Amino acid sequence: MSRLYKIISISVILYINLMFGVESMAIVTKSIGGVDYRKHTEQTFLSKLDLGSELYNDDLIKTKSNGFVKFSYLDDGTTIKIHKNSEVYVRGDIDKATISKQINISNGVFNFDIAKQDNEEFTIITPTSVASVKGTKFILTTSSDGMDEFYGFEGIVEVLNIESNTTLRLSRNLKITSLPTGEINSEIMTQSDYNITNEIQQTEEQLDSEEIIPEDDDDSDSDSGTEDSNLDDDQAEADTAVNEVRIIVRNSDGEEKVIIVRYND
Repeated sequence: MSRLYKIISISVILYINLMFGVESMAIVTKSIGGVDYRKHTEQTFLSKLDLGSELYNDDLIKTKSNGFVKFSYLDDGTTIKIHKNSEVYVRGDIDKATISKQINISNGVFNFDIAKQDNEEFTIITPTSVASVKGTKFILTTSSDGMDEFYGFEGIVEVLNIESNTTLRLSRNLKITSLPTGEINSEIMTQSDYNITNEIQQTEEQLDSEEIIPEDDDDSDSDSGTEDSNLDDDQAEADTAVNEVRIIVRNSDGEEKVIIVRYND
């Protein structure tokens, strides 16, 4: 997804929120593989989370062994990538056009690209730790036994171990390990740590490169093929110069809107 498309799509959804009073906080920009999603107003899970779906306070996302989800907050474009076998609650409060952001993680692998927060900090809560962020990039892995590992790339993250009430600062090229026993320590990232984070980022690049094909009518492929065969060279060149993405937006009542974004590379 190009940066221009991301900015346009988030701006359009934020405009809809302001116009219609819809209190969504984020938009899904990538959803691949097995994903269970439970809306804050429902008791049951959906087995699919669509591109363009809006996320609300207290929504729950669980990825399976082949699942991956990426979503961005509407106010500043803060982006979170959720890897396989992960579980997270999306939470926050909306005040005018600003969102006080919080996510609660049970387990999994997450990559954060958090924009500078103007007012309150972005809060990340696990069973073992609380991370307070003003704006940074880092990766977090949380295991089922309660071990948290924070890998710093940019900015500063305050990491609090809940058991010992001890806080350490995560910054570039540092790793913080926080344990349910109360132990928390900071160290310079080793080659092994870089191998782990590089593998996570390479997986993201591969998944981001996969195209999501919108569902069309049964005869759409044949129609498209006929039309394409009739295009002359000039028309084909014009088509490749313009990109079009369709986003289906659903509000809390289940109503759908289709947003068409056209842009040039």
